[in-house]
Amino acid sequence: MTPSSPLVSVIIPAYNAAGTIGETLASLQGQRFARWEAIVADDGSSDATPSLVSAHAARDPRIRLVRLPANTGLPACARNAALAVARGKWIAFLDADDLWESEKLSLQLAHLRRTGARWAFSNSRFFGGGDAHPDGLKYARSYRPPHPFFPSLLTGDGVPFLTVIAARNLLEQVAPGGRLGRVFDEAPALKAVEDSDLTLRLAGLAEPAYVPRPLARYRAHAGGISKRADANYAARVALIRKHQRLGAPARLCRRAFRLQRSKYGIDLLFAGRPGWRRHLLASTLGVPCTGRDIFLAALGCFPAESARWLYHWVLAARRRL
Repeated sequence: MTPSSPLVSVIIPAYNAAGTIGETLASLQGQRFARWEAIVADDGSSDATPSLVSAHAARDPRIRLVRLPANTGLPACARNAALAVARGKWIAFLDADDLWESEKLSLQLAHLRRTGARWAFSNSRFFGGGDAHPDGLKYARSYRPPHPFFPSLLTGDGVPFLTVIAARNLLEQVAPGGRLGRVFDEAPALKAVEDSDLTLRLAGLAEPAYVPRPLARYRAHAGGISKRADANYAARVALIRKHQRLGAPARLCRRAFRLQRSKYGIDLLFAGRPGWRRHLLASTLGVPCTGRDIFLAALGCFPAESARWLYHWVLAARRRL
């Protein structure tokens, strides 16, 4: 790193994160690239999160705390509040319970310089044990993002947002009025997918660079999938509808809606709720019908316990490729 190295602003929304925020900030402080600022936006926490962040900030001036006056319940609001005071040429995103590997920023910035890309993401790992997701890689080792990226992003699983880094001027380009503090859509209907919405808008303007190494670790929380399933499905559908209004091709949107039904079926399967077979079988109702569609539909022909085991096994096998 040289004195001319660009400043990276790291945006961290937090709500009642006292149990994890210290570990998250420690992973940031362990970066080989040291010219960063961390802006933790506290969304009205009722625990010790603000005091813990303040204590870290007292020891490390690169860390700043922004406090929202009351809890909004919307990560988009916290992220926008942090972005409004960000000073970096590059903007990176990290959640208050996730972790970065020590080379995360240095490798991505080097890759961005080599490729001339305006935004990037990397592979990541799950940890902590989570419902439908076994520990392991987000992507198969052989994965490379297709070109153009937008269609696969709309119909796929999204990118690990904790690995995203984007040029400030690109974010200003997608923000209403060019205001960085309005980058994220704060519509309640998009809660939990406001990050996917942003990456779709970025992909609509610029192709990303991809680093295949897992540069971050996503904490997969056990339990609670039943409570999240309905809300997540509704949010994903709202996301597709938004981009349909913005001009995404109708055929692409139809496939995206169909794939979200199959994902909803997987959520219901792991939540032990009825209806999962019907949603998985719907994977083959339309064209094109891919191998993934056929596999998901085939899961609907098995007893629930066998379907869960087979899903885990296939997912783990693909990530080893």
